[in-house]
This record gives sequence, C-alpha cells and structure tokens, in this order.
Amino acid sequence: NARLQAMLARGNGGADMQEQIAMNEAQLRELEKTWEQRLSEARAQWEAEMTFMGGDRKHEARFSDHPHLININEDPQLSGVIRHAIDEGRTLVGRATSSSPDGPTSPASSDAKRLLLNGLSLQAEHAIFSRTSDTVSIQPLANAQVYVNGKRVSGVTDLQHEDRILLAPNHIYMFVAAPARRFSSHRVIDYDFVQREIAAVQGLTGPASSSSAPDAPELTKLRDDVVMLLPLVSEANALSDELGKGVRFEIVVRSGTAHDLNDPAKEVMVRVTDSRSSYVWLWPISKFAHRRDLMQELYVRHLDGLDASVDKDKDPFWDPPEDIFLGSVYLYLQGLQYCIDADETLSVTNYQGGEEGLLHVSICFCTHQGQPLGDKCVMTEDPQSLLHKRMDFLVRITYARGLRWLADDPTRGVLCKYKFYTDTKMRTTKAVYHTANPSFAYAKQFTVKDVSQNFLDYLKTNALVIEVWGKQGDGTAAKPAPPMANGAKAKSFARVVSASSVHDEARMDALVAESDWRSERVELMEAIEALKQEVQLLQVEKSSLQKELSVTTLRTDSVLQPGPGAAGLPEAVHAFLSHYGRCRTRIEEAAGAGGGAAARDARKEFAELEKAMADQAMRVKREIDTLTSSISVALNLLTKKK
Repeated sequence: NARLQAMLARGNGGADMQEQIAMNEAQLRELEKTWEQRLSEARAQWEAEMTFMGGDRKHEARFSDHPHLININEDPQLSGVIRHAIDEGRTLVGRATSSSPDGPTSPASSDAKRLLLNGLSLQAEHAIFSRTSDTVSIQPLANAQVYVNGKRVSGVTDLQHEDRILLAPNHIYMFVAAPARRFSSHRVIDYDFVQREIAAVQGLTGPASSSSAPDAPELTKLRDDVVMLLPLVSEANALSDELGKGVRFEIVVRSGTAHDLNDPAKEVMVRVTDSRSSYVWLWPISKFAHRRDLMQELYVRHLDGLDASVDKDKDPFWDPPEDIFLGSVYLYLQGLQYCIDADETLSVTNYQGGEEGLLHVSICFCTHQGQPLGDKCVMTEDPQSLLHKRMDFLVRITYARGLRWLADDPTRGVLCKYKFYTDTKMRTTKAVYHTANPSFAYAKQFTVKDVSQNFLDYLKTNALVIEVWGKQGDGTAAKPAPPMANGAKAKSFARVVSASSVHDEARMDALVAESDWRSERVELMEAIEALKQEVQLLQVEKSSLQKELSVTTLRTDSVLQPGPGAAGLPEAVHAFLSHYGRCRTRIEEAAGAGGGAAARDARKEFAELEKAMADQAMRVKREIDTLTSSISVALNLLTKKK
C-alpha cells in the first residue's frame, strides 16, 4: 500500500489505484480478526437470517412465544443454531428439487406452508406439522421416515415439550412447546442421547437415561459401537434408496453364547439383506465402514450425473453368497448322568432373541449296535456308578418346523451343526431345500468305552448347542414362478429332493461314520503321546545342560585356582600363567644385568605370551556364554511344551 500511495502522490494513479488501496486495507483488517471474532460474526449473521416457517422475517423474541424446533447436530457447537417456528395451521416438510425449488404442490398440501430441506431419503412431501393453538402434531406422509423419541411413527402423533424428532437419517430436532406447556428439565439432550434412545427402542442397548450408571468395560464398548453405527447404517440405507440398490442394513449384536455357553463375548455387526436376490450377509464393523466409503463414492458420481453402475465384483452393496447363522437351541445333558433320555422340540433363537422356528432333537441311550433302549434303559440315582463303564447313546436331529428363513424364499436351504465333548470341528447334517418344514433324519451314535469323571462333569455342566444355518437361495426369489399344475409341481419337487438327497446322504455318511470318529480319537491320542515323549526328551536335555553348566562353572573356578590335577582348558590356562611367571622373572634378570638385547628379547616374548593369554581368555568366555544361552533356550522350550 505504501508503494501505491507514493505512486498516487506522484500523480501516476487514479481511481483504480485508490480502489485497490481500499481493498488491500480491508483484507488486512479481516486478517487481523481472530478466529473467534469471525465465528461470532458468522453465527450472529446466521441467527439474524433465521426465518419462521411462513418465510417472513421476525425478531428473535418470537421464538420464546411460539412452539418451534431446534436442531441437534453431531458437533455440539452446531446444535441449537437452526430453529424453525411452527405457525398456526399446517406446515409441510418436503425436499427441494431442481424442478420445483419452491416445494411440492400436490392438492393434499396446497394450503400448507412450506419447510424445504435437503438430504438423503427426504421425500418431496415428507411430513406435515399441524398446530391448533398450543397443540402441535406431526404426521408422516406415504412411507416417509419420521421418528419421535426413537420410535418410528406412521400416523398423527401429538408432540410434547423436548420430544426428539428425526426426519430421514440426517435431520434431528428437539421440539420446544408453547410457553404454557413447557417444563423445566435437567436432561442433557444431545446427539449421543438421541442415538442411544434409538438404540434402546430397537433393543440394542439399555435405556438412554441409564448411561449415568457405571457399566462393565465390554458393555460400554458395545454401547459405543452401537451408537456410532446407528447414523452410519441409516445413511447406508438412504444411499441404497437413492441409488436404487434395494439393499437394507440393520445392526445386530452377535452373542458368543449362541455358539458356546462358556463364551460371553459380544460383537456388534451389520446384517445386510438384498431384497432382489434375497441374499443375506453378516458384516463386521470394519468391513461395513469400508463399504460405506465406497457407497459414498458411487453416490457422488450419481450426483455429478455420471454413470454409477459398477460390475458385481466391485459393487459395495454385494458379496458372494455364503451360509448365514439363523439361531441355535440348547439341549442340556445333565439327565444323561442319571441315564434319562432327552427328547425336546425347542425354539431356534437368533442373535436378537427372536424365534426363527422350531427344532426337534433328542439324545437316547442305545445298544452297542445303535438300537434305542427305550424302556429297557435303567435309571441310576448315583452318577458315580457309571464310572469306568461303557456308555452308548444316539444324538438325533429329526426335523424343523416353521423356519422363517425357508418361508421367505423357497429356493433356500438349511442345515444343522454341533460339537460334542472332545470335538475339534463342527459335525453337520445334510442340507435340506425347498420346504419350510425340513426333515433331517440325522442320527449319530457316540460310544464312551470307559466313562471318566471328566466326562460326567461335562454332562453335568454343559449343553449340546445345535446351530441352525441357512443356505442361500438361487438369487431369483423376487421373481415369482409361473403357476403350475399340482401334479407337475409335485413331480418337479420330488426330482430335486431325490437328486440332492443322494448326494447329501453319501457325503454325510462319510462324515459321521463311526470309523471316522474312532480314527479321530486315535489321531488325537497319538498326538498327545508324541507331545508327552517330547516333553520327556526336553526334561532329559534340561538335566544334561544343567550338569554341563555345573561342570563349566567348576572348571572356571579351577582356572582361577589351578591345581596339579587340572586338565584340558584349565591346564592350558595354568600353563600360560606359569609361562607368564617365568617371563616376568627373565625380564627382571635382564633388567638387573643392565638391559641390552637379552632384555629386549624377553620383553618381546612376554608381549607375545600376554597376547596369547588374552585371546585364550576371550575364547573361554565365548564358550561359557554360548553354553549358557543354549541352556536358556532349552528351558524356554520345555516351559512352552508343558
């Protein structure tokens, strides 16, 4: 500016130069402002421009006299910035579009005021606020997403002071009632409170107000994961709708006890359902987060008017079909230690605690040949009487009834898996397709030739957990099959079942054959014996190394105090010490004789001997260090094997 003013003083400038100087000074003044000052000015300007729903600008004081909405944002500094007053009559909330920037004009909403918003899943006519004096209600239109206090509403709902309202996934408001209906409250209603409330309503966490009570660390992490995922899942559903993918996302909590009664772990996951193919997947949080980023990239391309279609292997909404866990049943084994059969029809319970259907299972005692004993089985009152006796029993998985998985898509299948006692892998029934009431007809004989106390303890404290898994269909469930005559339909169905039964039965026969069970136990016992032998060898090696270390220590002591019986390395060191003494004597004699060539020769011989002794001492030290390290390694290996 100084240079420009000097040019202006010399008459080399004009109006343009004066304008440039003024602009530069304004920019300097703007830069001198602090960030807080600029933020305060921007907020004041924003609040000054806030309008009532009728579009007229009124003074801020009107909000204190009218019902209104206050926005709730993930960023606390942006909460309470946007307010919308609710005027008498009807006010339509809708989505502004490029073709109709002033909002929708359908006959149903022609007399309503307008509140136009932008965002995912907002309908052109989303909801209507109705106000009569101090009473305000909200009504969703069509199938629009409207939540009040965490619950999705479908009809007219009266609003109370401090109600939380969610319009689509991205617009969250708190309702402030008319002054006569307001009340004082000490609740802190923020973004996290709203998300916890939604999670509690969906049964994913406890009540939102319970967050003040201390929870175990694992429960706190579980709740935090759910609260973090809720808006992301809502956004993913909105992206799916906008892109026309037909994929739905929902949060589930995977419970370890559904697979093992002794596994209390829980994990938040996302269940993904493709309504077109009826495929279902279960994604961990990390995978879902990565896929959501890819979904957003597709949506940006869609907004830019570019082609958002991708190949199936690159589609973030799709995965190859895989088996899906449906639920499990628990058949407690305590009665077996009293020789009591178990025969139950149990509810198949999913991760959410809901019922997926019924499963008939049984365990009964049998003969050596696998024939059920029935009434011939003699009960016992003392389980200890079974010790060291042979026990034969059958595990049967007979049929399932009313499985929702199969009813939703007739091309799907189902199978069962379980582990018993020392099993290291799941045992599996055959897969059954094309019926909501599958018959497994599965039976497996288990033989315990010498009942141990460990086996009795297992029966006393454990249950047989039978998992029900769904097989994906052929991906054409959304396309209804053409009508067929009853006879033709039955004939086609019989061919499919017959062909698959032969294959499944052959595969399962090889899997559950008793020879496989026995060979599995033999291999396990052989592995245990090999480990025992290895431990014994390591113990012998440990003893040998300890003895060698002791000998080395004694030899080291003998080096420091050599004796006439010394041999080997100590003897060599002793010899060097003797030479050292003789050399020192010769040097002293030479010094007494007046030095000369003899003294020089003696000093040279002494230096060579001293160097040789130092080298030998280093070799001794290295050998001791190597031996000590070998002993430490052997001890560590022995500890790990134990």
